[in-house]
Amino acid sequence: MSDRDALEEDLVSRARKGDADAFRQLYDRHVGGVYALIRASLRDRDMVDDVVQMAFVRAWDRLGKLRDDAAFRVWIRQLARRIMVDEIRKRRVREADSLEENEEIGNVAVDPAPAPGDALGRSETAARVRDAVAGLPAHQREVVTLHHLDGIEVKAVAEVLDVPLGTVLSRLARARATLQRKLGGMMNEGMEG
Repeated sequence: MSDRDALEEDLVSRARKGDADAFRQLYDRHVGGVYALIRASLRDRDMVDDVVQMAFVRAWDRLGKLRDDAAFRVWIRQLARRIMVDEIRKRRVREADSLEENEEIGNVAVDPAPAPGDALGRSETAARVRDAVAGLPAHQREVVTLHHLDGIEVKAVAEVLDVPLGTVLSRLARARATLQRKLGGMMNEGMEG
């Protein structure tokens, strides 16, 4: 077990006992990744912010239900994704109740603007990669965001998204092929793992 993993488990254990500072450290470690995951699926930044905030509030309330302290990274992303899906459903129900709201809110889609803490930086190359990823279908953006940008292993990505491992591998392969076409020679071993 790495020092990072041991620290993570210690933080979760302390947070379970009510240590708000330990939970704040968990928040600081994971808010960027959770934000990137939700941002990969939603255009509305206010909704993204709301979902991320709700995920961490719910995580604090339900930390006792987490079976494995080492699984916090995957668990918080699963929680956020479920909240996002619920919020989209609620929004669609409200949209169906009012034609005006339906036209005003529109469909849920990606906004190619970078997320906070975006590891790609501000270079022209990074902008091209970000734009190419933003142009992927939502289900492919999710797997790319989780696996390549957030560094989560493929098996854990399947857990977060609640889909079979083969589905994740297929989505990654399609996303890589699309990105290869869009980015040409720019994309070498960076997307191979």
